[in-house]
Amino acid sequence: LTFTVGAGAIAGYNGPALTAQVSVSAGDTPADTENQNPETPQQTGNQDTSQQLGDTGGTPTLSVSTAVPLTEATLHGSIITLNLSSGTYEGSSWRIRGAVSVSGIPGITLDLFTSRDRVSDTEITIELEYDGNMTANGTLTISVGAGAIQDYNGAALTSQISVPAVSESVTASTASPLTEATLDESVVTLTLSGRKFERWNTTIRSAVSVSGISGVTVRSFDIDRQSDTEVTVELTFNGDMTANGTLTFTVGAGAIAGYNGAALTAQVTVTADRENALLANFPNPFNPETWIPYQLSKPTDVTISIYNINGQLVRTLALGHQAAGVYQSRSRAAYWDGKNQYGEPVASGVYFYTLTAGNFTATRKMLIRK
Repeated sequence: LTFTVGAGAIAGYNGPALTAQVSVSAGDTPADTENQNPETPQQTGNQDTSQQLGDTGGTPTLSVSTAVPLTEATLHGSIITLNLSSGTYEGSSWRIRGAVSVSGIPGITLDLFTSRDRVSDTEITIELEYDGNMTANGTLTISVGAGAIQDYNGAALTSQISVPAVSESVTASTASPLTEATLDESVVTLTLSGRKFERWNTTIRSAVSVSGISGVTVRSFDIDRQSDTEVTVELTFNGDMTANGTLTFTVGAGAIAGYNGAALTAQVTVTADRENALLANFPNPFNPETWIPYQLSKPTDVTISIYNINGQLVRTLALGHQAAGVYQSRSRAAYWDGKNQYGEPVASGVYFYTLTAGNFTATRKMLIRK
């Protein structure tokens, strides 16, 4: 080995470069038979010449493991542990991060700053980010380049993990069958299979919608994430169904973590009501106003009469001739402002309201609480 020291390294000197040499023998150095036991390997200082890679003792190998089996559904956010045998990882996280990569499945990436962590001399972890849609089973290849391993300049080490593809789907369910009369304020649960919903409500709300029945809408704040796989949707209905219908719930890719495939859909059948009925007022108890919903099987004149606990008529709401349908939302239901026929506020207590629609009558109870 020839060491050259140029003039620039020497203060106040501009002459030719200076050189020095050291001889290097190939293989073992011959033993000094006078001063050394022939059976004892020669050592220099504290160096252990039996190990060629620092303190590793051989060519390094890589193995990988996960806490749970990897599938397409669990890829996003999964942690993989990279175990090194017969080698030592570099002490610098930056050197490690620049030398570790994944490949084999489109949509999988590693965040440069947060996805690779040195746990020990022989163990690092990587966190996967996934935004894709597997159409078949795949194989994930993890590569650790020489730059991540101390005293090693060989080929990159690799290890592989099989990842089964998962079929994503969503289903819709309700606590009781949906009818035209119960549509307004009904809650539908959307259950996701094969994936997880995004973490934030704001992200989910922009990607969930409902269609199929005129008058059914969903307010953004009525969509709520309940768990990784469940979202609830509260419906608002202001319409009139003339026949049975089907609600279609659409969950776009933006609502699903690590997914960029087609939107998922689920359906619920809604029965059109065609019977006369007087429904429960809301709110109840109330102060001072309330809404009284009802439904009609055919066009008819409608009147609602309100009585006090003694059976005395307090107020008559003449609603006129109305078409068949459900009158349940605030814009369609009968409205009572809590006043008698003289415009005076009534006292607290129990009151009764009676619906008269043609030959049909029905009575229910309500409570004013002041």
